[in-house]
Amino acid sequence: MSVRPHDAAPTSPEGDDAEDNRAHVLERIETLLHEVSFPLDTLDADQGRTILARVNAQLRDYVIPRFQRHDAPLLLVVAGSTGAGKSTLINSMLGAPVTSASALRPTTRHPVLVCRPEDTEWFLGPHILPSLPRARHSAQTTGSVEGEPGQHLHRELRVVSHEALPSGIALLDSPDLDSFVDTNRELAAQLMNAADMWLFVTTAARYADAVPWDALDDAAATDRSVAVVVNRVDSESLDVVDDLRGLLDAHGHADAVVHVIEEEPIRDGMVSVSAIAPVSHMIARIGADALSRHAVMSRTHNGALHDLAAQLGTLANVCDTQGHVHHHLRSIIDMHYAAATERITELVSDGALLRGDVLARWQDLVGAGTLMRALDGKVQALRDTVSVALWRRPAARRVTQAATDTITQVTLHVAGQAAHRTFFALHHDPAGRSLVTDDSLARASSQLPHHIARELHDWHDTVTQLLLAEGGPRKKRARIFAAGTNTLGAALIIVVFASTGGLTGAEVGIAGGTAIIAQRVLESVFGVDAVRELARQASKDLLSRIERLLDEDASRFRGPLEDRAIDPAHAVGLRQCAHDLRAVLAAPQAPPAQGSTSPAVVRGKLRGCDEVIAGVSASAQNGKPEDPDLTVTGQSWWSRLFRGGGKRTQ
Repeated sequence: MSVRPHDAAPTSPEGDDAEDNRAHVLERIETLLHEVSFPLDTLDADQGRTILARVNAQLRDYVIPRFQRHDAPLLLVVAGSTGAGKSTLINSMLGAPVTSASALRPTTRHPVLVCRPEDTEWFLGPHILPSLPRARHSAQTTGSVEGEPGQHLHRELRVVSHEALPSGIALLDSPDLDSFVDTNRELAAQLMNAADMWLFVTTAARYADAVPWDALDDAAATDRSVAVVVNRVDSESLDVVDDLRGLLDAHGHADAVVHVIEEEPIRDGMVSVSAIAPVSHMIARIGADALSRHAVMSRTHNGALHDLAAQLGTLANVCDTQGHVHHHLRSIIDMHYAAATERITELVSDGALLRGDVLARWQDLVGAGTLMRALDGKVQALRDTVSVALWRRPAARRVTQAATDTITQVTLHVAGQAAHRTFFALHHDPAGRSLVTDDSLARASSQLPHHIARELHDWHDTVTQLLLAEGGPRKKRARIFAAGTNTLGAALIIVVFASTGGLTGAEVGIAGGTAIIAQRVLESVFGVDAVRELARQASKDLLSRIERLLDEDASRFRGPLEDRAIDPAHAVGLRQCAHDLRAVLAAPQAPPAQGSTSPAVVRGKLRGCDEVIAGVSASAQNGKPEDPDLTVTGQSWWSRLFRGGGKRTQ
């Protein structure tokens, strides 16, 4: 998606490059953030997910829309605690019941955006808060809605047009920050993050509540402009204003203007004109002065970008953690299954498998006494004995089957141990627990016996092929067929079980006469060196097959883990984007071109604008700022105006 500005406001030539650079960086950030995720439950994953969701929402709901339309109306969100009088304040300024206000909580069930009629179509489009469905709402007919409402009514943004609102400003009535309804609190935060400025409404009784100050801390972190209305202040509570200002100073809002509305009866759902006059004047003056609006928008937008740069660094750190923990979890799996492979290698090679049924079946096949006597005679005598006594195919097959059963049992046992140890090692790791939600993972795979049978069948075929390939000259091949490939295959299995590192059983004395007989049988046909090579190749092939089987079993753990792997380039990209964004923000920004912020035509009149405020000049009463230059300095001109102690004049 392109984030480049498409408003018609002119810019200075020197600002074009800066705008292009900022657009390019924002496009890269938007693309990258859509690719980033934190699938592993690391210690900082929840924090990372929260930040990721927030910065994505901030980009979508405010940063990109405001960058694309510098000339769009300034959005002022009216926010605060339950029962603070937000809706009553808006209705009182407009002189019409455009938003709900009652004793029933929460009153603001549908966020209401009030704008000038000429701005309605823009706000009905997917420019700001694009995730919220829209509905055009009539201020005159309560409850009448044009257009198709959202699936969840409380998530619907109702757009109301009203002639009394000054041009250049739109008001957004937010749900309660401390609402007992979770979705209302979430929606309030979303709306506040989409606004250029906050009008924060509280009361003399609740101004020190914790939840609103958490929101104000967030506003300070992003350098968002804030004005405060203290509602329902009686004569005995005037000291709260000084306390409130002290809190604002401590929370980073030293330049926030504070308006006080005294306690008074509400008639027809509205407070008196004189009570709301200071707030109406402030909003009218911001709307009347394009330079002021530009200053507020730029401050908030730049503050959001500075915060975004910081959050990108935090997200990069979370990406690093994901990579480290992924490597750690992979090492757990690899460690246990490598130990299983090593254990089977030992069992296959150290003679431990030459027990029980395998040994018994081999002794049945060879007739150990006859062959031992033959070993003391000539090689020819041994060959004669081989041709007569060892040609027992059924007995040779029983040796092979016994060896197959033994290898199967050992592999299943060792694989089961590896699975059990891996399961519980991951289960006790906070980040690994989500990988082992299926208890069957604590055992070897139910498919493993079938896979073992397949691999061992293929291994026996490989052993036969090795023997035939080693036959070579016609005379040697005749010996092979005289002895029988099944018998020689059984003998080779015995030698494999009794060999280690390429040394035969006779050389290391493993398994006594059993291995010696098998070795001599093979040597009588192939010779000493050939038997060494046959044993090495057969052993290597068997162990590679078993290793592959264990890898297949381990894939039950590795697969879900790899599904949760993140691209290591994300951390690098996030840090680079943060660096580039800071560079863009540090570059000199060209002032708006002449004419781009000319004073707006003042349409509409909020209730209270006819009231005279002490300390406000005649030019201000006409909707003109006394000193436009103050809007581009550190402190807002309206803050200076009202912070200085201006009071209503009856």
